Amino acid sequence: MRTSLLGFLLATMALSGARAEPTKISLGYVLAGDFITSFVAKDKGFFDQHGLEVQMVKVPLATSIPPALVSGSLDIGMSTATIVVQTASGGLDLVTIAGVSRFFADTPKVALVGKTGTAYHSASDMRGKTIGVPGIGSAMDIGVKMWLKQNHIAITEVNFVESSFPQQRDMLMNRSIDAVATLEPFLSRIVGSGDGYRIANYFAEVAPNALSAVWISTGDWAKAHPDVITRFRESLADAFAFIQAHPDDTKPIEQKYLGYTSPVKPSISLIVQPHDYDFYNTALLDLGLIDHSVDVAKLVIP
Repeated sequence: MRTSLLGFLLATMALSGARAEPTKISLGYVLAGDFITSFVAKDKGFFDQHGLEVQMVKVPLATSIPPALVSGSLDIGMSTATIVVQTASGGLDLVTIAGVSRFFADTPKVALVGKTGTAYHSASDMRGKTIGVPGIGSAMDIGVKMWLKQNHIAITEVNFVESSFPQQRDMLMNRSIDAVATLEPFLSRIVGSGDGYRIANYFAEVAPNALSAVWISTGDWAKAHPDVITRFRESLADAFAFIQAHPDDTKPIEQKYLGYTSPVKPSISLIVQPHDYDFYNTALLDLGLIDHSVDVAKLVIP
């Protein structure tokens, strides 16, 4: 009897120890204020509290995330709505596991910026010019192209090059690009320094309320780790609550990860619904960047 009881206690202790072992996750992000919830979750211990040992991996461009997920070098990565739709159209099994942020017209955090001293004020001024975007096929890239098309400018009349957020100001200053599609906090730094000016709040003109960034994984990884996804979402929710309650304590964390802080409050939105992808599905079809509509219901893990 005592032997059986001892065996039961030892088995229970072993099981408890196994459950206490944190789950390791490699999390890929780009340098943007949108990802403040992940920065706070890491630094304030919310990931730890939910049993996640998260390695933060800085990635230069959003378009580098899908291959990193497929290769297994990342478990979860940031993405934009356009990349998710495009990869789905191409047959790649990537799914959304949580939201990051949205674009809102009343608080525009995205703009097309020109170098001070130039005189670009409209879409027609972009004919023959080169625009830097943070990833070909990213939401900000597609937003610029939709803005041009809505203003009757063919996207073939404009050149597009990739420019990571930290590179954008230098590329603008040395004239390797004529304008840059950027967002906070890089937007305020370029304009606030006097180096640049807003040409247009282009995304606000195209879509007044649209999904911006999301967290994604491969479909296989998501199916194998439903509990991890739940804990990841709970960690972000705790971080969001902290940000709302302690905005001043959030600034040093933003400074640590980005190198400076944004004067604009991030438009955090942790919930994603399949219909949030409808705009991008239509836009990509309209621009001829996908050849068939995707089933948006398959893009989001409940």
